[in-house]
Amino acid sequence: MATASTPSTPNNAPSAQPVAALLAEMVLQYAQRDTSQTLNDWLANALVQRTGASPEAARTTADSITSYLQQSHHLRTDLRAHVEQGKSRSSWIARQIERIASDHQASPTDVAALSALLSGQTSPEDMPTSPRDWNDISRIAFAKDLEQQQLLHTAGSVLEDGARQWASSAVDVWLQEQPQSAALAQKLLRGELDVNSATGLQATLAIATDIATRQGLLGGDLRQAQERGELIPEWFAQNTFIGTENARTLYAVGTGQLDASEAIDRMAETATAALVSTTRVVCRKIGGEMGHKLGMAVGAKIPFLAPFAAPLGRKVGEFLGDTVGRLAGSAAGKVIHQGVELVKSGARAVVSAVKNAAQGVVNFAKSLLPSWF
Repeated sequence: MATASTPSTPNNAPSAQPVAALLAEMVLQYAQRDTSQTLNDWLANALVQRTGASPEAARTTADSITSYLQQSHHLRTDLRAHVEQGKSRSSWIARQIERIASDHQASPTDVAALSALLSGQTSPEDMPTSPRDWNDISRIAFAKDLEQQQLLHTAGSVLEDGARQWASSAVDVWLQEQPQSAALAQKLLRGELDVNSATGLQATLAIATDIATRQGLLGGDLRQAQERGELIPEWFAQNTFIGTENARTLYAVGTGQLDASEAIDRMAETATAALVSTTRVVCRKIGGEMGHKLGMAVGAKIPFLAPFAAPLGRKVGEFLGDTVGRLAGSAAGKVIHQGVELVKSGARAVVSAVKNAAQGVVNFAKSLLPSWF
C-alpha cells in the first residue's frame, strides 16, 4: 500500500482567513435557516450547493455526521453516570470494547487494537498495545493504559495550543459579531443548548469543515486524502465534537466554574467518548468484511486513521473550538484563552504524572500482546 503524504497542519497550512469566513457564514445561515426543514436536509443542501456533491452522497454525509455527534453525546453522558456511581473510567472503557466486539462479531482483543490505533498511540506498522487474552486482569490493564493515553493527549493539546496561535491573527478579522450567530455560540459555551441544539451547531461546523477540505482551504494534501476516500465524514464530526466541547470546558474554567484539574478530567471524558464512538463506527464500516483482525486491517482499509489523522484532527478541533469562542464575541474569546492559560498548569502536572504512572501499565500490557501482532 502506498503511504499517503502528511496533510497540511496549522504550521504549514494556507491562511486561516478563508476557513474562518466559511465557518462564520455557515453558522449565520444555520441560525437564520427555515426550521421547517430538517437539520440533515439543510446540511445536505449546503454540501450540494457549495461543493457540487450528489444529493445522495451529501445526505449520507449529513446523516453520518449527526449520528456520530448524537452517539458521542450519549456515550459521554453514560461515562459520567458510570463515574458518578463510584466506578472507574477504565472499567467503562473495557465494557464498551466488549459491547462493540459483541455487536460486530469481533474479538475484544481486535477491537482493543483498533481503539489503540484510532487513539493515535500507534500506527499500522507498530504493535498496538492490546492484550493477547482478554480476561479480568488484561482488560483493565489495557483500558487503564488507554485512559492514561487520553489524559496525556488532552494535556498535550492544551500545552501545544498551536491551532489557536494559527487562528488568532486571522479569525478576528473575519468573524464579526452577528447577533444571531453570536447568541447561538454563547449558549453553546454556557451549556444552555439542549443536546439536539448543540448537535445542530456542531454538525454545521463539521459540514463546513468538510466543505473547506473539498475546496482545498485546509491544504491540497488533505483534499487529496478525502478524494481517495481516506477521510470519512465521522472524522469531521469527531474533531468538531472534541474541539467545541473543549471550548465549553475552557470557557467554564475562564469564568471560574471549573478548576484546572476538573477541566482536564472533563476534556479527557470528551476524548474518551469520541474514541469509543469512532471505534464503533469503524467496526461497523469494515468489521463484516474483514473478520476478526480489525486492528491489522484498518491501516490498509482506511489509511487516514493512523498515519496523521489523530494529531491533525486535534489541531482542527482546537481551531473550531476557538472559532466558536470568537463567534460568541470578543469577551467570550478572551474568557476561553484565559481558561487555556489556567489549565496549562494542570496540564503540565498531568503530563508528568501520567508518563510516570503509565510506563508500568504499558510494560504489563505489552507482555500480554497477541502473537499475531
